[in-house]
Amino acid sequence: MPARPNLSKHLGGADFRKAVAALAALRRLDPAAARAQIPAVHAQDEQRTFQIRVAQLIVDGGVQAVAAAWRELPSAEWRTNLIIEIDQSFLDWIDQGTFELLVTALEDPEISVSRRALGTLRGYVAPLTAKERKDAEKTKRGKVYLEARDRAAPWITAPRRARMTQALIAILRGYPENRPSLFWPDKFVELLGHTATRDDEEALRLLEGLRPLAGEPHRCETTKLDPDNLPWPTSILAERKGIPPGTPMAHVAVIPTGLLDLKNLEDAIARIRARAGSG
Repeated sequence: MPARPNLSKHLGGADFRKAVAALAALRRLDPAAARAQIPAVHAQDEQRTFQIRVAQLIVDGGVQAVAAAWRELPSAEWRTNLIIEIDQSFLDWIDQGTFELLVTALEDPEISVSRRALGTLRGYVAPLTAKERKDAEKTKRGKVYLEARDRAAPWITAPRRARMTQALIAILRGYPENRPSLFWPDKFVELLGHTATRDDEEALRLLEGLRPLAGEPHRCETTKLDPDNLPWPTSILAERKGIPPGTPMAHVAVIPTGLLDLKNLEDAIARIRARAGSG
């Protein structure tokens, strides 16, 4: 008989990554065994308070209970960190409760939290191209991901799509003032293109209103270099590659323009206009 894991040490410990791994393992225990793993000691700080509270919620009602109590959990910092860790090991967490948690995190009033749910949700909501699916099938992890996507498909319900749409509208309504907080505004636009329908007039108005802020997201600048006085590290790279001295060379820099990606914006609008409403 395999030994029962000692999760209590990590649930009440200072290593947050190990604590989240313990939370994932806690979900696989029967309720009595899981409850016995929750530390009985008083939490010493906000981090441990958060870990132990999440553990209690998981034992009482699964990850769905964590989603229901999401905004009551202490500090945006630890809510953000939990979503980051779940994203890093999502295949260990895959169930409908976790998907509900991600949608709830996207609705979080703190953008630092909501932007962390963005990537994982996109990975399950956005359709894969034939090439992306083919590439995923080449690796063991990719095959597990495809299986997880198939499992998650029924969880992407019309009500959840509507909630994601409203959360994304609320976030993008603050653009461009909130750009520094978003980090990846184009990804918010892309996800909205995968959740909204042609009946979501507010989403369409919002995206159409972003056109003046869109264009080429990057521009290239080319600078000719003195072939007899190449800067570092170009000189080292040229020597390693065996490029003869005196060969004309140039430096090409890709510089962000600060504009939204116009093609991404137009693709999102087109997808929304093509998607029928749920009723």
